[in-house]
Amino acid sequence: FSGDIIKGRGDGNLTMTIERGGDFQMTGKYVIDQGQYLYTLLDFINKPFIIERGGIITWTGDPLAADLNMQARYTGLRVPPRNLIAEYLESGLNNSAADAADISTQVDLVLALQGILSQPEIDFDIQFPDIDPALKNITDSKLRILKEDVSELNRQVYGLLFFNSFLDANS
Repeated sequence: FSGDIIKGRGDGNLTMTIERGGDFQMTGKYVIDQGQYLYTLLDFINKPFIIERGGIITWTGDPLAADLNMQARYTGLRVPPRNLIAEYLESGLNNSAADAADISTQVDLVLALQGILSQPEIDFDIQFPDIDPALKNITDSKLRILKEDVSELNRQVYGLLFFNSFLDANS
């Protein structure tokens, strides 16, 4: 995407060919050991995602048509999950969960990059590495629902990236 930048270190076996007519070709596979994907949203929000070890870039000719298959993670968010799971807390049956929902917890955003280098497909996931046990089943249920509704999942991801908060279902 426009403005996005991938930087990485790793190992690979690449062949680059420049023909007399100027045609440039690349073939081979590059495995990322460490790196960063700078995600740019609306040309003014830049968020650095750390590329997870093992991401692969494969070239089969045109350098801009390389195939991406990698994941990157944005960490450092601490957000109370209440807005995300509010509908599960309305019954008032579980007071410990309602109390825990107001406490900030670590939230990781996982970005999957697949497809062509010049126009990758980007999919997001939300993870709670240290969620309070009273909220685990509730957040797991909500995340399963979000994975079936990509627009709502993306809305929540953008809420986290823009406002450092989950968005209320009614907003």
